[in-house]
Amino acid sequence: MVIGGHAAILYSEPRLTRNIDNTGGVGPDRLGDLLEIVHAAGLVPAPGAEEVALRNYVLPCADTATGIDVDLMTRDAALDGNTVICICC
Repeated sequence: MVIGGHAAILYSEPRLTRNIDNTGGVGPDRLGDLLEIVHAAGLVPAPGAEEVALRNYVLPCADTATGIDVDLMTRDAALDGNTVICICC
């Protein structure tokens, strides 16, 4: 599976996506741990981010210092580790 900026480069003209997509390889069952890391990194979850993460496997956040949006992808328990690695490639 190819997502985010990687998909834009592969299927269209390279362009600035104005956000950062990151796949951590943890499932929604570890959302609490992920939120702790988000806060420790100085990121701010978007309003309703927890519900979005549980429904869509993406935790939308922002870096308030730079104004850059940061989307943290979680993984579906049905996906194995190899699939998550492929998402990052």
